[in-house]
Amino acid sequence: MKDVRSKKYDEAVWIPLLSEETEKKGELYKAESEQVELYAQSILVSNDVFDVVEKLKWNNLSDCDIAFAEVNENGIYKACDVINKYISQKNINAIIPVLRQQFGSGEADVWHLHQDIVLALKLLRQGDSWVRPDENYVEVARLVRNNGVPVKIEIKNEFLKDYLCARQMGLYVATVHIREKYFEKDPLLGWDVGLTQKELKNGEWWGTYSEMADNGHLPNSTALVVNATRADVDFNEDVPTIDYADSVKVETKKVNLASENTVFMYSAELYKYELIRPGLESVRIRGDEPSNFPFFKINASGKSVASNQLRDGKRWLWFNPDVVNRICSMNKPSLIWESLDVGIVGCGQIRVPFGVNKKGLVSVYAKNIADLPVWMQEIWAGYNIPPEGGVSKELLIIQAIGLPVRTQAPEKFLPKEYKRINESFEKKYGISLFNITTEADELLTKVNRFQSVTQDGFFELAKDLAKLVCDSINWKPLQKQLENVDPKWRSMKTLQEFLIQKENLTEDQAKSLMAPFYGIDDLRQTDAHIKGPDADKAMQVIGINKDLIPLFRGTHMLIQFVNTIAMINEVITKEKETGEPTSIS
Repeated sequence: MKDVRSKKYDEAVWIPLLSEETEKKGELYKAESEQVELYAQSILVSNDVFDVVEKLKWNNLSDCDIAFAEVNENGIYKACDVINKYISQKNINAIIPVLRQQFGSGEADVWHLHQDIVLALKLLRQGDSWVRPDENYVEVARLVRNNGVPVKIEIKNEFLKDYLCARQMGLYVATVHIREKYFEKDPLLGWDVGLTQKELKNGEWWGTYSEMADNGHLPNSTALVVNATRADVDFNEDVPTIDYADSVKVETKKVNLASENTVFMYSAELYKYELIRPGLESVRIRGDEPSNFPFFKINASGKSVASNQLRDGKRWLWFNPDVVNRICSMNKPSLIWESLDVGIVGCGQIRVPFGVNKKGLVSVYAKNIADLPVWMQEIWAGYNIPPEGGVSKELLIIQAIGLPVRTQAPEKFLPKEYKRINESFEKKYGISLFNITTEADELLTKVNRFQSVTQDGFFELAKDLAKLVCDSINWKPLQKQLENVDPKWRSMKTLQEFLIQKENLTEDQAKSLMAPFYGIDDLRQTDAHIKGPDADKAMQVIGINKDLIPLFRGTHMLIQFVNTIAMINEVITKEKETGEPTSIS
């Protein structure tokens, strides 16, 4: 068991609070079969008993096994989460972090993570996991089951130590590792027959070695089978009685218990004891200042400073635009646009204003990064780059000069224009232009220019936009209002003919109006193959400069897409819309 002797939970990512795990390989007792078991008990103890708590052994913690409340003979109530031990003339009052509840009715055991841990760390239970919403729902503790039966509750190291620091306590963990293995031939490990015992610095080890039959019995072992029956029971009596003095017939026989095949059994038990000491700081519970801060590059030479030195509000930072996608992949993301190039990105209640500069990089006021929780700062730090291309012009106007910016982002208008044209079609023709499915509804809020950070991402954005048009047009109801319908027509051709027949556009006018839709569909259709002239032609149809970086190409495509919807709506309503997205140069 050398592999587990040196293992320290103090350095592990996950620390068991309660465990009863068993893992089997093969049929027990047969050659090459084995069984591994891990049992863990733990208690929370105050700092003032650290010097004696490690004298507690496995048997001392047996009453932690089942949680129960009671009133003793003196009428004193004992809470279910508290145990008391007296060691080396010192009284130890400990708290049980996991309470295992048993029922006399045959219900399965229920394991409870102590509510003080849950409330102090602001955890939310989701199934068998406890997550922390304040940190993007990171898993902090978890319950492991085997065939539905609880076998372990463990907690993540950094959160436990934050909790221990705030409470000025330690976690004393006692574990038992048991291994049994059966060999066809003796591996000659050098053990003595019977019991071998070794004292360790942090526990003890017991080893057992013996030869045995492969059905679990000792070689040549026998048993005496006794069969005792009454010889004079009268089955015809209506109310029979039995007299213990009645005659009894006894038969005995000797049987062999051991099978013919023998195996060599090696079994070991490792008892370990470890005190997990509190962390040096409690950032989450006590609100301590972190000792370590992420570093950020502040100039073109790559000089970096810790984020706590960026609170003076003197500078901006630059990031790879993919940072927005990373944050939008988190739980409860939000991406709000204030102008064409300025937005606010975040998750939950944590939000950061940003701007997109002329190089397509994201710039952020440094103090806004420094004020974030450290875990969120670390995410931003992973995308931090040296300054290039200056601060976003619109972000400077807003943050440095203090003036509003009157440009508009296509992402902000996409859901509005999409639903507005549907209402116009409903009002005029009794038909919705688009079938707003659940997928379409999600895409309306999901699509944004940062999908187009790379070339492949640009094509993925085209796919999503094509789904919103080509795959969503209610072309069958539209065709019912048209004359001379060609059976080959589908969504795009049907809409084009609808504009010609119902809105009196010429064919050239209809094609010109819908050109961005056709170009986007071409990009979607040829995505798997196109990287050259066909893509260039499709972008020309949409009205995109192919020499732009993918991020700006995606921005142009969104602008053209939204403007096309707005202009079709203008044709339907005969009213000029105001507030269309402003194109960028």
